[in-house]
Order: sequence, then structure tokens, then C-alpha cells
Amino acid sequence: MARPTKKPNYRSKLEERVCNNLRNRRIDFTYEPYQIAYTTEVRPAYCANCGHKVILKERNYTPDVVLGNGIVVEIKGKFTGEMRTKMLAVRRCNPDLDIRMLFQANNWLTRKKKQRYSDWCERNGFIYHVGEQIPSDWVV
Repeated sequence: MARPTKKPNYRSKLEERVCNNLRNRRIDFTYEPYQIAYTTEVRPAYCANCGHKVILKERNYTPDVVLGNGIVVEIKGKFTGEMRTKMLAVRRCNPDLDIRMLFQANNWLTRKKKQRYSDWCERNGFIYHVGEQIPSDWVV
């Protein structure tokens, strides 16, 4: 007798809704399938051994969803400065990856209300969509 597959432990209700929608649409995807290596610069930095002033720290990024066509989709309700810095570093270290952003809403980046999530994506060259469903043209 076949065992039921284990239900993924989603990090947010938004991720769960997006993944359920993909399943309902019979779209090929994997949830948090692997880790992607990237580096960040440690500041302030000084290597006691060699005196170098640039020190890199190796990190790992786990993509929320990878579509069957290889597109990496990061699903965000809130998009903090730390998250923005991480996404830039991931892309800088992995320029061949097609990383796209799916935002629940096009919120303001700061309290001064001068930029929205979409403005950040456009300025930094990320393809994005606002809503809780991955667009059809991303999955063809």
C-alpha cells in the first residue's frame, strides 16, 4: 500500500496558497528544492592573518519555488532591506539564474513612501508580479 506523501512545511500562508494554486493548475514546480550558494561582504572587515580589508562570508539561499522550466520564484509578503540585499547578492553570485519576485501587494519600501516593491525590482532588473498567483507566461 502506498504511503501518503508528506505535506511540506510552508514558511507562510502566502507560500502555501501560491503552491496550492500551482498544484490546482497542474503546473510542474518544487518547493524549497535546494540551496544556492552566494557570498556577502563582512563589514567592518580586517583579516588579522593577511591584512586584507575585504572579507567574504559564504551563505546559502533556499528558493521558495522553482518552476519546471527552471525559473526561481521568491514569494514575499514583506520585503525588508535585509531581504533586498540578499536577493542582490544571490543574483550577483549566480548571474545565470532567472530569479523572479512574487509580491502579495505592491507595498511601500520605506515610511517616506517614495518607492514601492515594484520600483525596486525595475531599478535592479528583477521580473516581478503582484498577486497570489504566478502568471501563466512564467510557466510556459
